[in-house]
Amino acid sequence: NVDGDKVDSEKIFTGYTLTQGVEISSNQVDLVESISNEVTDLIEKNIFITSYPPRYYYTKLGELKIAMINSAAKDGLLRANTAVAGGGGELGELLETSIGVFQILGKNSNDDFSWGGTLNILNKEKTAYVNVKQRFEID
Repeated sequence: NVDGDKVDSEKIFTGYTLTQGVEISSNQVDLVESISNEVTDLIEKNIFITSYPPRYYYTKLGELKIAMINSAAKDGLLRANTAVAGGGGELGELLETSIGVFQILGKNSNDDFSWGGTLNILNKEKTAYVNVKQRFEID
């Protein structure tokens, strides 16, 4: 201290802070949303709480993938037949097929497609995409 004044300091114990994390996982989406919305009532009662919005996961992705691949492959065959027949040719054997990554985007969201796939967890309603590439022989 420049003036030579003595500065006293004292530590005062004010108590402990207890924190605990709670995570709820359930397929009862309406119930989880209701509980999430009731957190405001706790805050109004001076209960300090940090709450995060619910995350929504599609739980039947395995089944959906098979159905989507099947549908995309049938659509690809129809398009190829239409294009080749329109040019006066015939579609030959399937030579090669490949399946791209799955994209799970929020319905009406601004999610971007990603080379590694996209998994939206913020929107309850989702739109799923897959790209199936086919290469046919033309007779």
